Amino acid sequence: MTLMHMEEGVELFPIGVTSFSGVNPFPSEWRWSAKNMEDLPCVNIPKHDAMWSTLKEQYRNCVGEELLANTVMQSEKKVTICVTGPLSSVAWCIDKYGEQFTNNVEACVIMGGAVDVKGNVFEEGRDGSAEWNIYWDPPAAETVFSCPSLKKVVFSLDSTNSVPVISSVVRRFGAQNDYLLSQFVGSAWASCTHYEVMRPDDCYYAWDVLTAAYVVDPQLAVLDPVDLRVVVTKSAQEGRSQRIDGHGNNLLLVRSIDRDGFYELVYASMKKALCSECSI
Repeated sequence: MTLMHMEEGVELFPIGVTSFSGVNPFPSEWRWSAKNMEDLPCVNIPKHDAMWSTLKEQYRNCVGEELLANTVMQSEKKVTICVTGPLSSVAWCIDKYGEQFTNNVEACVIMGGAVDVKGNVFEEGRDGSAEWNIYWDPPAAETVFSCPSLKKVVFSLDSTNSVPVISSVVRRFGAQNDYLLSQFVGSAWASCTHYEVMRPDDCYYAWDVLTAAYVVDPQLAVLDPVDLRVVVTKSAQEGRSQRIDGHGNNLLLVRSIDRDGFYELVYASMKKALCSECSI
Protein backbone atom coordinates (compact mmCIF):
# COMPACT_ATOMS: atom_id res chain seq x y z
CA MET A 1 0.00 0.00 0.00
CA THR A 2 2.71 2.50 0.90
CA LEU A 3 4.64 1.62 -2.27
CA MET A 4 1.61 2.40 -4.43
CA HIS A 5 0.82 5.54 -2.45
CA MET A 6 4.30 7.02 -2.63
CA GLU A 7 5.12 5.99 -6.21
CA GLU A 8 1.74 6.07 -7.95
CA GLY A 9 -0.39 8.39 -5.80
CA VAL A 10 -2.91 5.71 -4.79
CA GLU A 11 -4.95 6.86 -1.78
CA LEU A 12 -4.15 5.34 1.60
CA PHE A 13 -6.87 3.24 3.19
CA PRO A 14 -7.46 1.76 6.67
CA ILE A 15 -6.56 -1.86 7.39
CA GLY A 16 -8.18 -3.92 10.13
CA VAL A 17 -7.55 -7.30 11.75
CA THR A 18 -10.64 -9.41 12.38
CA SER A 19 -11.39 -11.03 15.71
CA PHE A 20 -12.21 -14.46 14.26
CA SER A 21 -10.41 -17.75 14.64
CA GLY A 22 -11.00 -20.35 11.97
CA VAL A 23 -13.35 -23.25 12.57
CA ASN A 24 -10.73 -25.10 10.53
CA PRO A 25 -7.58 -22.89 10.42
CA PHE A 26 -5.30 -22.83 7.40
CA PRO A 27 -2.25 -25.13 7.63
CA SER A 28 0.64 -23.55 9.51
CA GLU A 29 2.96 -23.88 6.51
CA TRP A 30 0.68 -21.66 4.44
CA ARG A 31 0.53 -18.97 7.09
CA TRP A 32 4.28 -19.03 7.61
CA SER A 33 4.85 -18.48 3.88
CA ALA A 34 3.61 -14.90 4.33
CA LYS A 35 7.00 -14.27 5.95
CA ASN A 36 8.68 -14.86 2.58
CA MET A 37 6.55 -12.15 0.98
CA GLU A 38 7.22 -9.76 3.84
CA ASP A 39 10.98 -10.05 3.34
CA LEU A 40 11.14 -9.46 -0.42
CA PRO A 41 13.59 -6.59 -1.11
CA CYS A 42 11.17 -4.80 -3.45
CA VAL A 43 8.69 -4.26 -0.61
CA ASN A 44 11.31 -3.18 1.92
CA ILE A 45 12.46 0.14 0.48
CA PRO A 46 13.26 2.31 3.52
CA LYS A 47 10.91 5.22 2.79
CA HIS A 48 7.99 2.83 2.20
CA ASP A 49 8.89 0.94 5.37
CA ALA A 50 8.98 4.12 7.43
CA MET A 51 5.50 5.15 6.32
CA TRP A 52 4.14 1.66 6.99
CA SER A 53 5.56 1.67 10.52
CA THR A 54 3.53 4.79 11.26
CA LEU A 55 0.35 3.47 9.65
CA LYS A 56 0.63 0.11 11.39
CA GLU A 57 0.48 1.80 14.78
CA GLN A 58 -2.45 3.92 13.62
CA TYR A 59 -4.47 0.87 12.59
CA ARG A 60 -3.35 -1.48 15.36
CA ASN A 61 -6.70 -1.41 17.16
CA CYS A 62 -8.87 -1.38 14.03
CA VAL A 63 -11.26 -4.36 14.14
CA GLY A 64 -11.71 -5.76 10.64
CA GLU A 65 -15.38 -6.75 10.71
CA GLU A 66 -16.39 -3.41 12.22
CA LEU A 67 -14.32 -1.58 9.61
CA LEU A 68 -16.10 -3.49 6.84
CA ALA A 69 -19.55 -2.76 8.23
CA ASN A 70 -18.86 0.94 8.76
CA THR A 71 -17.21 1.38 5.37
CA VAL A 72 -20.18 -0.13 3.57
CA MET A 73 -22.98 1.46 5.57
CA GLN A 74 -21.43 4.93 5.60
CA SER A 75 -20.71 4.97 1.87
CA GLU A 76 -22.75 7.40 -0.24
CA LYS A 77 -22.91 4.85 -3.07
CA LYS A 78 -23.13 1.07 -3.18
CA VAL A 79 -19.91 -0.80 -2.48
CA THR A 80 -18.45 -3.83 -4.24
CA ILE A 81 -16.79 -6.17 -1.72
CA CYS A 82 -14.01 -8.46 -2.93
CA VAL A 83 -13.40 -11.38 -0.55
CA THR A 84 -10.35 -13.52 -1.23
CA GLY A 85 -10.40 -15.34 2.10
CA PRO A 86 -12.96 -16.77 4.53
CA LEU A 87 -16.39 -15.13 4.71
CA SER A 88 -16.51 -14.63 8.49
CA SER A 89 -16.53 -10.82 8.40
CA VAL A 90 -19.26 -10.60 5.77
CA ALA A 91 -21.39 -13.11 7.70
CA TRP A 92 -20.91 -11.07 10.88
CA CYS A 93 -22.13 -7.94 9.10
CA ILE A 94 -25.19 -9.79 7.78
CA ASP A 95 -26.03 -11.24 11.19
CA LYS A 96 -25.61 -7.92 13.00
CA TYR A 97 -26.99 -5.40 10.50
CA GLY A 98 -29.03 -7.38 7.97
CA GLU A 99 -30.35 -5.32 5.06
CA GLN A 100 -28.92 -2.14 6.54
CA PHE A 101 -25.63 -3.64 5.39
CA THR A 102 -26.61 -5.70 2.34
CA ASN A 103 -28.72 -2.97 0.72
CA ASN A 104 -25.59 -0.85 0.30
CA VAL A 105 -23.57 -3.66 -1.33
CA GLU A 106 -23.48 -3.68 -5.13
CA ALA A 107 -22.03 -7.20 -5.15
CA CYS A 108 -19.91 -9.46 -2.99
CA VAL A 109 -17.26 -11.02 -5.24
CA ILE A 110 -15.97 -14.19 -3.60
CA MET A 111 -13.09 -16.59 -4.14
CA GLY A 112 -14.22 -19.85 -2.67
CA GLY A 113 -15.86 -23.20 -3.15
CA ALA A 114 -15.63 -26.16 -5.50
CA VAL A 115 -18.91 -27.08 -7.17
CA ASP A 116 -18.42 -29.48 -10.09
CA VAL A 117 -14.70 -30.15 -9.55
CA LYS A 118 -12.72 -31.66 -6.70
CA GLY A 119 -11.81 -29.45 -3.75
CA ASN A 120 -8.42 -28.83 -2.17
CA VAL A 121 -8.99 -29.83 1.46
CA PHE A 122 -7.23 -33.12 2.09
CA GLU A 123 -7.32 -33.24 5.88
CA GLU A 124 -7.79 -36.48 7.79
CA GLY A 125 -11.46 -37.43 7.84
CA ARG A 126 -12.37 -35.19 4.89
CA ASP A 127 -13.14 -36.44 1.38
CA GLY A 128 -11.47 -33.69 -0.67
CA SER A 129 -14.71 -32.07 -1.84
CA ALA A 130 -14.30 -28.77 0.04
CA GLU A 131 -12.25 -25.68 -0.82
CA TRP A 132 -10.17 -24.02 1.89
CA ASN A 133 -11.72 -20.53 2.06
CA ILE A 134 -15.14 -22.09 2.65
CA TYR A 135 -13.82 -24.88 4.88
CA TRP A 136 -12.13 -22.31 7.17
CA ASP A 137 -15.57 -21.20 8.40
CA PRO A 138 -18.42 -23.22 6.82
CA PRO A 139 -21.25 -21.63 8.88
CA ALA A 140 -20.14 -18.15 7.80
CA ALA A 141 -20.04 -19.22 4.16
CA GLU A 142 -23.53 -20.70 4.44
CA THR A 143 -24.81 -17.44 5.97
CA VAL A 144 -23.43 -15.46 3.03
CA PHE A 145 -24.43 -17.92 0.28
CA SER A 146 -28.01 -18.19 1.59
CA CYS A 147 -28.59 -14.44 2.04
CA PRO A 148 -31.14 -13.40 -0.64
CA SER A 149 -30.57 -9.66 -0.18
CA LEU A 150 -26.84 -9.92 -1.00
CA LYS A 151 -25.74 -10.39 -4.61
CA LYS A 152 -22.85 -12.86 -4.80
CA VAL A 153 -20.41 -13.54 -7.65
CA VAL A 154 -18.45 -16.70 -6.84
CA PHE A 155 -15.10 -17.70 -8.31
CA SER A 156 -14.88 -21.33 -7.28
CA LEU A 157 -12.13 -23.77 -8.22
CA ASP A 158 -14.27 -24.54 -11.26
CA SER A 159 -13.06 -21.26 -12.79
CA THR A 160 -9.78 -20.57 -11.00
CA ASN A 161 -8.37 -23.90 -12.22
CA SER A 162 -8.11 -22.16 -15.61
CA VAL A 163 -5.35 -19.78 -14.45
CA PRO A 164 -2.31 -21.75 -13.24
CA VAL A 165 0.77 -19.93 -11.98
CA ILE A 166 3.43 -21.75 -13.98
CA SER A 167 6.90 -20.95 -15.28
CA SER A 168 5.75 -19.78 -18.70
CA VAL A 169 3.47 -17.23 -17.03
CA VAL A 170 5.94 -15.99 -14.43
CA ARG A 171 8.96 -15.62 -16.70
CA ARG A 172 7.18 -12.95 -18.72
CA PHE A 173 7.65 -10.57 -15.80
CA GLY A 174 11.35 -10.53 -16.69
CA ALA A 175 10.58 -8.24 -19.63
CA GLN A 176 9.18 -5.62 -17.25
CA ASN A 177 11.55 -6.04 -14.33
CA ASP A 178 12.18 -2.29 -14.32
CA TYR A 179 8.92 -1.90 -12.38
CA LEU A 180 8.71 -2.57 -8.64
CA LEU A 181 5.26 -4.13 -8.88
CA SER A 182 6.48 -6.54 -11.55
CA GLN A 183 9.41 -7.44 -9.33
CA PHE A 184 7.04 -8.06 -6.43
CA VAL A 185 4.46 -10.19 -8.23
CA GLY A 186 7.05 -11.97 -10.35
CA SER A 187 9.11 -12.87 -7.27
CA ALA A 188 6.05 -13.91 -5.27
CA TRP A 189 4.70 -16.12 -8.02
CA ALA A 190 8.14 -17.57 -8.78
CA SER A 191 8.12 -19.06 -5.28
CA CYS A 192 5.13 -21.20 -6.33
CA THR A 193 6.15 -22.58 -9.72
CA HIS A 194 7.77 -25.69 -8.25
CA TYR A 195 4.26 -27.04 -7.68
CA GLU A 196 3.87 -27.65 -11.41
CA VAL A 197 6.73 -30.16 -11.09
CA MET A 198 5.61 -31.65 -7.77
CA ARG A 199 1.89 -31.80 -8.64
CA PRO A 200 1.38 -31.40 -12.40
CA ASP A 201 -2.38 -31.88 -12.10
CA ASP A 202 -2.80 -29.65 -9.06
CA CYS A 203 -0.35 -26.75 -9.14
CA TYR A 204 -0.64 -23.23 -7.72
CA TYR A 205 -3.36 -21.04 -9.23
CA ALA A 206 -4.12 -17.32 -9.37
CA TRP A 207 -7.19 -17.81 -7.18
CA ASP A 208 -7.34 -14.41 -5.54
CA VAL A 209 -5.88 -12.41 -8.41
CA LEU A 210 -8.50 -13.67 -10.86
CA THR A 211 -11.25 -12.77 -8.41
CA ALA A 212 -9.87 -9.26 -7.94
CA ALA A 213 -9.35 -8.87 -11.70
CA TYR A 214 -13.08 -9.38 -12.25
CA VAL A 215 -13.77 -6.32 -10.11
CA VAL A 216 -11.49 -4.33 -12.43
CA ASP A 217 -12.90 -5.88 -15.63
CA PRO A 218 -16.19 -7.83 -15.35
CA GLN A 219 -15.91 -8.78 -19.04
CA LEU A 220 -13.35 -11.40 -18.00
CA ALA A 221 -16.04 -13.81 -16.76
CA VAL A 222 -19.25 -15.48 -17.90
CA LEU A 223 -21.72 -15.99 -15.03
CA ASP A 224 -24.57 -18.42 -14.41
CA PRO A 225 -27.24 -18.14 -11.70
CA VAL A 226 -26.76 -21.09 -9.37
CA ASP A 227 -28.12 -21.83 -5.92
CA LEU A 228 -25.57 -23.23 -3.50
CA ARG A 229 -25.51 -24.45 0.07
CA VAL A 230 -22.53 -25.21 2.29
CA VAL A 231 -22.21 -28.38 4.35
CA VAL A 232 -21.70 -27.16 7.92
CA THR A 233 -21.79 -30.47 9.79
CA LYS A 234 -18.62 -32.11 11.09
CA SER A 235 -18.48 -34.78 8.41
CA ALA A 236 -16.37 -35.98 5.49
CA GLN A 237 -17.96 -33.27 3.32
CA GLU A 238 -17.67 -30.40 5.79
CA GLY A 239 -17.30 -27.15 3.86
CA ARG A 240 -18.45 -28.58 0.54
CA SER A 241 -20.34 -26.22 -1.79
CA GLN A 242 -23.38 -28.07 -3.15
CA ARG A 243 -25.93 -27.18 -5.80
CA ILE A 244 -29.54 -26.94 -4.63
CA ASP A 245 -32.74 -26.32 -6.61
CA GLY A 246 -35.14 -23.43 -6.42
CA HIS A 247 -33.73 -21.65 -3.38
CA GLY A 248 -33.25 -18.22 -4.99
CA ASN A 249 -30.19 -17.12 -3.03
CA ASN A 250 -29.04 -14.42 -5.49
CA LEU A 251 -25.77 -16.12 -6.41
CA LEU A 252 -23.88 -16.08 -9.71
CA LEU A 253 -21.25 -18.75 -10.30
CA VAL A 254 -18.46 -18.06 -12.76
CA ARG A 255 -18.85 -20.55 -15.61
CA SER A 256 -15.89 -19.56 -17.78
CA ILE A 257 -13.20 -16.90 -17.96
CA ASP A 258 -11.09 -15.12 -20.57
CA ARG A 259 -7.79 -16.68 -19.60
CA ASP A 260 -5.59 -14.73 -22.02
CA GLY A 261 -7.35 -11.47 -21.17
CA PHE A 262 -6.74 -12.13 -17.49
CA TYR A 263 -3.00 -12.68 -17.85
CA GLU A 264 -2.63 -9.61 -20.07
CA LEU A 265 -4.48 -7.50 -17.50
CA VAL A 266 -2.09 -8.72 -14.80
CA TYR A 267 1.00 -7.88 -16.84
CA ALA A 268 -0.32 -4.44 -17.76
CA SER A 269 -1.36 -3.68 -14.17
CA MET A 270 2.11 -4.52 -12.88
CA LYS A 271 3.82 -1.94 -15.09
CA LYS A 272 3.76 0.49 -12.18
CA ALA A 273 6.36 2.13 -9.93
CA LEU A 274 9.22 2.48 -12.42
CA CYS A 275 12.43 1.75 -10.52
CA SER A 276 14.41 4.57 -12.17
CA GLU A 277 11.91 7.08 -10.76
CA CYS A 278 11.83 5.64 -7.24
CA SER A 279 14.14 7.20 -4.70
CA ILE A 280 15.33 5.13 -1.77
